[in-house]
Amino acid sequence: MHIENGNTPRCPDIVTFFAQTAAFEGSQTTICDGRAVWDLFDDPQKARWSQPMTVERVLPEVLWKRYLANEHPAISHPDEVTMEHVLQFKAAVPGQDFEQHDDGALTYRLTVNPVRPSALGGTDRGFANAVLGPSHNYQPPRYAMADGSPVSADEIEEMRALAEKVTHEINWQDGDIAILDNTRVMHGRRAIADANRNLFIGMGMI
Repeated sequence: MHIENGNTPRCPDIVTFFAQTAAFEGSQTTICDGRAVWDLFDDPQKARWSQPMTVERVLPEVLWKRYLANEHPAISHPDEVTMEHVLQFKAAVPGQDFEQHDDGALTYRLTVNPVRPSALGGTDRGFANAVLGPSHNYQPPRYAMADGSPVSADEIEEMRALAEKVTHEINWQDGDIAILDNTRVMHGRRAIADANRNLFIGMGMI
């Protein structure tokens, strides 16, 4: 359960799914309203998760250059990336820091608000982040709160169990479309039981 690209400096506001071919069974998309999770928190949990949170992980050179080539308006290929581009991107998006290693990898840090209001409006806050999500293409991140305390594996499992209480499923049919507020609603997927499925995803800012 996660918001899309929640551990990246440019997190989309909207995520759209299109089920061209739905699975016969399994593969349901799960959705969880972060405001509903927030309402389940006790006072200590609300105080803890209202702090800023830092995401830290090591990014191999090939991965961070590929990402920057996609995001920086002046370049289009990883071979074009220079340290000047890195510093420009750091200045353009607050909350980033990094250390470069001899092998070209970066220890990358991004500070985010794990609880926040929706970018689509309103002042109510929700638990909307990527703490509970997978890390298929990158090293699993380390999370730490602003008070310096780490987010432990046990705490993540506690949050996952809490989120499951207010999680619902989309049982796809061919041609279905779902549009999610990615700054409020987390999503995931149940196990794949039918590999004959084709689900497209699109992302954007408002």
